[in-house]
Order: sequence, then structure tokens, then C-alpha cells
Amino acid sequence: MDTEDEGRTARIMAAAAKQAGIGIPDACRRAVMQHYEILEGHAARVMAAELGDEDEPAPVFRP
Repeated sequence: MDTEDEGRTARIMAAAAKQAGIGIPDACRRAVMQHYEILEGHAARVMAAELGDEDEPAPVFRP
């Protein structure tokens, strides 16, 4: 993600937070937690694949 995309994302998050009636820090915290949950799920799939607990190969994470 380049700087232009990051700025656009920040503007979208600020607008969404304003419409939802929540503060921007709360919106940012929610976004961070969603990304954390995605990464946590990916890490669990990778570990399962490495241990042979999963039939499918682990997905490749590309930020």
C-alpha cells in the first residue's frame, strides 16, 4: 500500500466513523483488531499446514 492509498483509507475511515457517530480512535482500534484477527487466522492455518493437520496447503500472505 502506498502513501496515496493510505491517505485514501484514512479519509474513508474518518468519514465512516463520523457517520457511525464514533470517534476516530475507536474506528482505528476496530480496524486494527480486524487486521489482527485476519493475521491470527492466517498464522493458525500456516501452523496447521506445517503440522500436517490440514489437507490444503497454507495460503501465502501478501501484505
